[in-house]
Amino acid sequence: MYKIIKAILDFIFPTQCLNCQTPGQYLCPTCLAQVKLRCQRQCPLCNQEQQDTAICQNCRSQTRLDNIIICADYENEILQNTIHAFKYNNVKSLSAPLAQLMIRTYQLTTPLANPLIIPTPLHRKRELERGFNQSELLAKVFAQKFNCQINTKILYRQKNNSHQADLNKKERLVNIKDCFVIKDAEQIKNKNIILIDDVITTGATLNEQAKLLQAAGAKKIWAIVLAKN
Repeated sequence: MYKIIKAILDFIFPTQCLNCQTPGQYLCPTCLAQVKLRCQRQCPLCNQEQQDTAICQNCRSQTRLDNIIICADYENEILQNTIHAFKYNNVKSLSAPLAQLMIRTYQLTTPLANPLIIPTPLHRKRELERGFNQSELLAKVFAQKFNCQINTKILYRQKNNSHQADLNKKERLVNIKDCFVIKDAEQIKNKNIILIDDVITTGATLNEQAKLLQAAGAKKIWAIVLAKN
């Protein structure tokens, strides 16, 4: 019955690119190619030009993350509209082309050895409202590409806090504090970790996760995000 209904809806409302309306998929290859990858010779927190891809020395004290890889700039209209449709319009199939941006950017770096992939968790209530965790869908495509282990249960979001996007920097730090817990610290010890999320602003959410992972004995902790807002 589901397949029949889907076929009817696809006939009445055919799938087309959100940007150029080309039929076939929600983000066509031509429009995806217009999302320019961000220069990785910039500090991901302050954008300062540097010789390598790591966080600069001035920003090192602000985060527990060893590296933050940002794929593109949120100001790109195609990317911005695609992320919005992915998260809020229930277009889950967009996880595939969006994850390709993560894959292409990661391939430009010296990869971590045998990383464990962990998507940023949503609170259960928010995930039920949305119907899925967008970071988890991205993480699954990414992990499959590089044949990495993925775990969606180690980090648990215990607080259904306010949306970070609605807060200033100081409020974000307070809002996200003690938001996450680790369920099985033994799975973290001596592991290289890659956290997956869609958008970063101040980095408070990822840093809060990194603090817990570091305390649990993680070796190196990276984050890969689609865009910086």
